Amino acid sequence: MKVWKTNPSPSLPISSLRLSARSLVLPTALCGETLKTEYFAADTVPTETCDVHYQGSVCAYSGLPAADACPFATEGTLEMLPENERILTGQVTSEDSQRVCEHSSVFMATPGADQIIEQERLELQLRSNSAQYEALLVSLQQQLQTAVEDKAIADQALAAAADDNAKAAAQSAVDEAQHRIDSLNAQINQLNAAQTSVQTQSAAAAPSSDGSAADNVPVDDGNAN
Repeated sequence: MKVWKTNPSPSLPISSLRLSARSLVLPTALCGETLKTEYFAADTVPTETCDVHYQGSVCAYSGLPAADACPFATEGTLEMLPENERILTGQVTSEDSQRVCEHSSVFMATPGADQIIEQERLELQLRSNSAQYEALLVSLQQQLQTAVEDKAIADQALAAAADDNAKAAAQSAVDEAQHRIDSLNAQINQLNAAQTSVQTQSAAAAPSSDGSAADNVPVDDGNAN
């Protein structure tokens, strides 16, 4: 097949087509934006359609095929790489298990998994709208200030309590306010950790100054004139 990255000569019978960048054949709706323009000699224009992409269950957090207990599983488009094909057909090897998201039933049963899931949920929220960070942080800080003030009032009531019933009621108010303070501090820390993670991911995905993150363009296959 004669393939060029650019039209070699206006005088040649060359056809220009938008193709799937992964399979270099005609795209389907599932190919999305993974397209590129190629130029073909008139008698070598491809007629096949791409079979690299398929619909499947995708982890919205990682973009990998979703594990069995993934709370972020959604219908999406995956590439039919050999490992993904085995995952789709249930013929998973130990190596393939590292190419699905981490949210397996085993992971979900481990201590602390709920905190990890909550932080990842926050990260997804911040990815979709980074402006939410400031609003969420301000809201949590205001709630924290209220809880601190409530505890101060409860501490005063406890110190002034004259009988056992009053002391028990005041101690309960102190404990409840302290629980809110601890919970809100944990939420603020989790939100800040999520924001840091999102910023790190964004920086890693950004093109470098030397353009190394630009799309790779296949070179001439050696048969073009």
